[in-house]
Amino acid sequence: MDIVDLARIFLQIIVEEVLQDADGQLTLGSTKLLSSAAYPRGLRVRDVSLRYDSASGIFTVTLQVGTVDSTLAETDFEVRRLNHT
Repeated sequence: MDIVDLARIFLQIIVEEVLQDADGQLTLGSTKLLSSAAYPRGLRVRDVSLRYDSASGIFTVTLQVGTVDSTLAETDFEVRRLNHT
C-alpha cells in the first residue's frame, strides 16, 4: 500500500463520516447542508464517493440519490483544489 492508497482511504472515511449522516442527508460535521424538505417521500443520499486525481489536482464527487432500496439518480461534479502548492 502506497501513499496514494492511504490518501484514498482517508478521503473515503471523511466522505462517509462527514458528508452523510445516518438518515442519508448531506452534512458537514453536524450541520445539514440541505433542509429536511429536500428529501421528500423517503429520498436520501444512498452513496457519496470522492476521488482525487493528483496529476490534475481535481476532486470528483459522486452522489447517488434514491430510496433505501434503489438508486433513482446519480450525478458527479469536479472541484479543483484552491490551495495548490
